Amino acid sequence: MMPSKREVVARPAFSPVLFMTVEGEPMNFFLRPGPIKRKLQPLISAGGGMLCNVQQPGAILLTDPEDRSVIPESTAYVSTQYIYDCAEKNEQLNLEDYRLNPEKVQRHSARLSNSKNNLKTLHMKESQFDPGRRHKSLWSCIRKGSQ
Repeated sequence: MMPSKREVVARPAFSPVLFMTVEGEPMNFFLRPGPIKRKLQPLISAGGGMLCNVQQPGAILLTDPEDRSVIPESTAYVSTQYIYDCAEKNEQLNLEDYRLNPEKVQRHSARLSNSKNNLKTLHMKESQFDPGRRHKSLWSCIRKGSQ
């Protein structure tokens, strides 16, 4: 059966490698189940990314900006707006611009007197997104299936 014109128009019109790393690996995302996850699944998949059913090491943790008050300080979440903006602009934007963890605000405040500790904290946060670990988590997503 031929798809109708309406179905063809409804498909995302952005790069099929939008959510892939420079190494050609899919970017792994995790988002709690719910209506936003169902909305983002087709966008992430169409852009070459993977949305994991369970939180995996190296996966980018997405959350709705409305939920930012419940984000643990020790966890680096990224706003779901990142996916929408990347799709709209058809380019992979800087994840750091979409970080929601409270420490980001503190890093830019006047309380930066102890810059060594802040740099150490920043380094630890960035190491959670080591591309080498993403490769392993990709297989975990594939084995467990994605939504």
